[in-house]
Amino acid sequence: FESFTWIITFPDLHILTLCVSGPAGNPKDWPMEVIKLPSVKHLVLTFIGPSYISALMKCLVFPNLSSLALNFDPANLSFLEQLT
Repeated sequence: FESFTWIITFPDLHILTLCVSGPAGNPKDWPMEVIKLPSVKHLVLTFIGPSYISALMKCLVFPNLSSLALNFDPANLSFLEQLT
């Protein structure tokens, strides 16, 4: 998780695309602290399992997000409830 955090907290990161990727390890072992990503304006999430993306979205905050692109199996969209 430490390497992932280092990458995504780069101050000039404006577009974050996660396609079958993200922090390594079991989400239960990830730190519980929230990571604010004010520079990220565009977020793309694709082909990530619902439990994994749900755990990830609990860790990340995008206060200046202007666009969100999702590409998932329609049967796996239960995590969308967290985004409201």
